[in-house]
Amino acid sequence: MRKSRKKAVAIAKDVIAQIKNLQLKEGTYFQGLVTVPPRVSDAQDLIGPITKKCTVCGIGACFISSIRLFDEMPIHRLQPSFSDRDSPFLSMSGDAIRSHLDRFFDGRDLRLIEAAFECSTGLAFRLGYPRIGLKEAERAQEFGERFKNRRRRLAAIMENVVKHKGRFKV
Repeated sequence: MRKSRKKAVAIAKDVIAQIKNLQLKEGTYFQGLVTVPPRVSDAQDLIGPITKKCTVCGIGACFISSIRLFDEMPIHRLQPSFSDRDSPFLSMSGDAIRSHLDRFFDGRDLRLIEAAFECSTGLAFRLGYPRIGLKEAERAQEFGERFKNRRRRLAAIMENVVKHKGRFKV
């Protein structure tokens, strides 16, 4: 198993472990209100409040776990340019999150994870990743639709990633 796939498995396991603390919502990559003390420069220093207060989708949950495990995110990258340093609003675009996760997950897998969590094939085709076929995107959507509860859905997706050694397969 490639090093990045091992990290994808570690991220998936962490998402499962943290699932009770996550604020999950379709269509919201990562946003929330978290007070950032003046001397904090690293997002990992605030990972507890970020996990509990920020709303995320399936991809956003992977993003938070990647910060928790691999500590590669300065806090200023989570503060939108329109807010000042004292603002408690944290956010990051889907493109930036997917770009960050590219070092751990295959672009195809990110598309399928997104289709499964969102229960929609629409985003799977708009993202700037390698193409996936409509049938594969529909299978991912159907996988997600089996779980009405967001937490159960995300857990099933992450269990799939663990089972397939860092890949999401439908």
